[in-house]
Amino acid sequence: MRLFLTIFVFIFSLQSSIKADDIKDLEIEGMSIGDSLLDYFSKEEIKNSKNKFNYPKSNKFILWVPNSRSYENYDAVQFHFKTNDANYIIQSIGGHITYYEKIEKCYPKKKDIFDSLKEMFPNTEVKSQIAKHQLDNKTIVDQTVFNFDQGYITLECYDWSKELEDKYGDKLSLGISTSEFMNWITNEAY
Repeated sequence: MRLFLTIFVFIFSLQSSIKADDIKDLEIEGMSIGDSLLDYFSKEEIKNSKNKFNYPKSNKFILWVPNSRSYENYDAVQFHFKTNDANYIIQSIGGHITYYEKIEKCYPKKKDIFDSLKEMFPNTEVKSQIAKHQLDNKTIVDQTVFNFDQGYITLECYDWSKELEDKYGDKLSLGISTSEFMNWITNEAY
């Protein structure tokens, strides 16, 4: 049985008895790493989208943000998949809630989600940091990472610089990623 990793679940209905052994059991909007995007989107929708992005130093993975689609708990969901993967297997998925010019609303939600994750995974290694974003040294990211053998759960508040806030919006981000993807994004992408 998959666990739904959503803001709604964490804030309103998480039960202390829920435990998960594998991050592939966790979902954002009903989707998880290891799933094929073709189970949720058409091949044409993915291939023809203008919302696919490469990274500055490596094109091993592609970032894709589906065109305006309605989600139950998030303003947007983004995916990473391998560039030459014909099955579009999800290597990373992230749900985002945008707080235009209201970053202070992000931190209480982040704390609620953190508390729920910590209850679900009491023995999991957790690291937190506040750092500058790799693409913009005026943007501050308050990040918490839950480290598993097969991947990571990231929980972040992005306080974008004034120059980028209109474009991206301050946001809460909850992500699930494979170890392979996180190694790439950390060591190769930028």
